[in-house]
Amino acid sequence: MSYSFVNPYNFISISGKSSELKPSEQPEKAYTGVIEYSILTKTPLFIPDTENDHAIKPDRYRKDGKFHKSYEFFSYKDENGQRIPIIPGSELRGMLRNNYEILTNSCLSALNDDEILSRRNAEVFSAGLIKKTGSNYQLYKAVDNLLRTKGANNLEIDRNWNKNNPDNKKKYMRKCYIQDGLVEGKKIRFDALERGKKIKPIVTAIGNGCKKTGYVLKGEAGPETKSSNQKHCLHVLELENPKASPIAKIDETLLDTVLGIYKNNGEHEYREYAAQWKKFKAGQGEEFFPVYYSEAAGKYYFSPAAITIELYHNKIKDMVKGHTPCKDREKLCPACRLFGMLKAGGNAFSVASRIRISDASVKAGQNRNYYEEPIVLKELSSPKMGNVEFYLERPGNACFWTYDYYCMDGNVIKAYAPVINGRKFYWHHPDFNLNNAKALNDEETERNMTVRPLKPGIEFEGKLFFDNISKEELDRLIFLLNCGENGAISDRKHGYKLGGAKPLGLGSIALCVDSIKLRKVALDRQNKTLLRQVVNYDEYEAPVWDETVLNSFNKMTDFNAVKSGNIDYPRVKKDDNIFGWFVENHKVYRRNKYGECKPIMQNSRSQMHFNSYMIAGRTELGTIKSNKFQEGDNRPKQNMQKSSQYHKYKK
Repeated sequence: MSYSFVNPYNFISISGKSSELKPSEQPEKAYTGVIEYSILTKTPLFIPDTENDHAIKPDRYRKDGKFHKSYEFFSYKDENGQRIPIIPGSELRGMLRNNYEILTNSCLSALNDDEILSRRNAEVFSAGLIKKTGSNYQLYKAVDNLLRTKGANNLEIDRNWNKNNPDNKKKYMRKCYIQDGLVEGKKIRFDALERGKKIKPIVTAIGNGCKKTGYVLKGEAGPETKSSNQKHCLHVLELENPKASPIAKIDETLLDTVLGIYKNNGEHEYREYAAQWKKFKAGQGEEFFPVYYSEAAGKYYFSPAAITIELYHNKIKDMVKGHTPCKDREKLCPACRLFGMLKAGGNAFSVASRIRISDASVKAGQNRNYYEEPIVLKELSSPKMGNVEFYLERPGNACFWTYDYYCMDGNVIKAYAPVINGRKFYWHHPDFNLNNAKALNDEETERNMTVRPLKPGIEFEGKLFFDNISKEELDRLIFLLNCGENGAISDRKHGYKLGGAKPLGLGSIALCVDSIKLRKVALDRQNKTLLRQVVNYDEYEAPVWDETVLNSFNKMTDFNAVKSGNIDYPRVKKDDNIFGWFVENHKVYRRNKYGECKPIMQNSRSQMHFNSYMIAGRTELGTIKSNKFQEGDNRPKQNMQKSSQYHKYKK
């Protein structure tokens, strides 16, 4: 089966750097007034009234107790008590500022440039032991031994664990890694049975008379399953070579941060491990503390688990080419200078906005049948910065890359300076069909919501007030509110995305400036009074933009930029979940002794390959043609991907 798609979003490259201006600099001629403009919905629009999260379906809990939200469109009541849709000025301001930042090469004001980047990786971390000497922390290689018992808090050895017997399944279901008497990091004496080079040794006895010394690492519970893969043991880490030197001096805060991420996620908090780690740092623990680690291109990664998240050293601010949020009031980008800004924390300050955007109200004389029928939307989620094949530029001919390093030709791993693809932007859906935004079989879950969208073809009117701005800034605002076009709003070929469910096609709008009125104040010297008058602005000159940015901007705002193809998140087949595509995108195959190509589990970086990646400013997903697999590996023809105008994934 062949399934074609265009990813719902792409990027406008960050080009050059905007000029920096001081707030104290005044334009030669300042303008104050108001721009009146119209808004036309091109596809259904949804902006939630968040005061009530079960407005459409009062029974907010389904039969299975799961939480399902439902929202009405944001509205006010008119004199007759009827709710009239309103587009909040805050929504419009955010949209306009974002587009102004793009066109003027301004800072990425919404960016958390200190955000810690991480992603779940297929790399299996190695066992290690940390030793503290003074204020320094050193890492040593360790051997990972497994300890299995008959049940929780029962240290009797189960020697028949792997034997075929009637009770085998029951034994696998026991939570044998739970041991109240063995706290995390505890030093114990033990004996172990070697079981082969690629098989971890298994502990056979614990007690003072045993020969080996190790440190306990229990970790957290695995997923509840009925298979033998459920977690059923804990770990004892011993020095690989007691006489060996440490392999690295490490930054202990890296483990602190990983534990903080796990705690915030809530699923696996590693409370006991974190508590004992804190004691160890305070000098109240054993000589060593157990940890899992990985090394790539000279950088180390730590975790309380062998299969885990990888916490990156590089941060967003290292990748945005000097476009981090403004932090100096004497050096402001054009957007912060015009729209204002607030810097919190140390050296806090604010810069007042010189524009104000009103709520937009429905134009009079329209049919009051404003709304679509309520629909259950497909599941949507927050951006996944871990999808580096989309968010980062591909370094050279790399087959796998992260925020810290990239891989080529299998085992070649290199550090590099990553660069983000640009500013995220959603495509318009030219052949929009509301049914494509609906959840399959209208299934209500705690992860989706029911909404009442606004119909296409509804016109609003809004106002943008400006005070003491330059002619250049005024002309830029006019261009912005016209999306660079002239003519009737119904004929516009470019527009923006507004509100919720943008990836599903909702929220396409056209804008049109209706009038620009200036307030002029003059002094009547004879009567010693101020004369106030309102005049039309007729001095508009098209702004000069960065050509690279403008070309991408025009493409991304074009209602018909995507000529054909299904705009959707990557899926192997139409009704598959999105996760399945990402699994396929990283899959590696190996030919077995029977000549069959079988997928293999990725447990090292050399086996990780991105088969597709995002090209900023283009509709398609490009195919990586330079994948090099281990000798003897072959990819079945039915899983090969083709590079064309639109990405086709054949399964």
